[in-house]
Amino acid sequence: MPPILIVGWQPGMAKVSVTTLLQREFNMPLDQAKRLTDAIIRGEPVKLDLPTRGQADTVAAELPALGAVVEVVAGAGAG
Repeated sequence: MPPILIVGWQPGMAKVSVTTLLQREFNMPLDQAKRLTDAIIRGEPVKLDLPTRGQADTVAAELPALGAVVEVVAGAGAG
């Protein structure tokens, strides 16, 4: 599973949209997605795994548009 690492956020980050994306893409309950978004805002890195490299790349492209700072962990998983 290729992980993505959310390492920060930019001023104006769309908190609700980030929460919704996390909930949708990682199939998690709303309260868990909100906790992760709050952790991002507190400056805590958040590591998440996706089933394929393609999905990781897609999510890693969507999150910056919402104001999150993201890295796809190189060399992890195949897909």
